[in-house]
Amino acid sequence: MPLYFLHVFNRTGCSRDEEGQDLPDLAAARVAAVEGIRSILQDEVGHGMIDFEGRVEIEDEAGAVLATVSYADAVDLRPERKDE
Repeated sequence: MPLYFLHVFNRTGCSRDEEGQDLPDLAAARVAAVEGIRSILQDEVGHGMIDFEGRVEIEDEAGAVLATVSYADAVDLRPERKDE
């Protein structure tokens, strides 16, 4: 199974994934990235702040960046409802 590294970039810096995860394919790595982002955002909401400028870069064992998932891509933002 391929090894993927999910590196987190946000306003506080970069958190490099030194261990990686054995995942079946890039699609599974994207799912893992989205789950990780949602966990980070959940913690940020608890502190009253959300940073949508962050991203997760998915890297293979050779160090090639295969995909980037932005924090904004991990959630469905809906416009404020206006009472009619």
